[in-house]
Amino acid sequence: MDGRSQRVVVYFRSRPSEPGFSDQALTEQRTAVASWLSDNPGSVVDEYIESEIDGMPRPRLADAIAKCKASNASLLIPRAEAIGSGLRFEHRIVSVPVFVAPQAAREIGHVIPCPHNAFAGLSLYFPDYRGMRASPVYLCNNAELQLENLRLSISEVTSKIDTSTDTGSMLLPVVGDPVRANAPRVLPALPPFSAILIDRYDPMIDGEAIASYAISFTARGQQEQTAALVGPGALPSRFIKLS
Repeated sequence: MDGRSQRVVVYFRSRPSEPGFSDQALTEQRTAVASWLSDNPGSVVDEYIESEIDGMPRPRLADAIAKCKASNASLLIPRAEAIGSGLRFEHRIVSVPVFVAPQAAREIGHVIPCPHNAFAGLSLYFPDYRGMRASPVYLCNNAELQLENLRLSISEVTSKIDTSTDTGSMLLPVVGDPVRANAPRVLPALPPFSAILIDRYDPMIDGEAIASYAISFTARGQQEQTAALVGPGALPSRFIKLS
């Protein structure tokens, strides 16, 4: 920053079709605005809240840009990541100055509402599966059961022979060689119709391997186990069923 106080118009996003995600996202966006303003002295000229509907125009964004032009202000976007099962907000605004607040840091164990279009039962949820950036990995519990005593094991093995480097020997990674083997992780209880952050999957790195997610838990007093394999290659969809 150049020391001058910034005048900003804030563009919030909500998703009425998924109220659990929407309420949480609005709270996080307001926290992001407060954090941004603490690092960048300025004042809020106005606020606009867009009710996102897939495939529909963004009239509140147009209003916010018009307000920026009329008041000589910049546009502040407190969240670019997807809300619920929506898409990431990739703006191409060049008519006014734009600031994007840093994405909220979420630790393993962060709980969110389960997406409404998740598979029934248990699945893995990759919010950013379409991009080549690292995607959070959530365990979705789209059922009326509370999951107790959750234990997670993640491992990866190579999916092909690596011939990119001439080592001068035959000791090249081959199919099935271990790449990653995390110690089993104990997770908090997972309430019904919620999802918990368990990992981050980077297709540029993890996409060359086969990742195994193995989960054990107690439900209704019964010990159960489930698992899923991910990769190799790009993530195939937003959800992967656990079986």
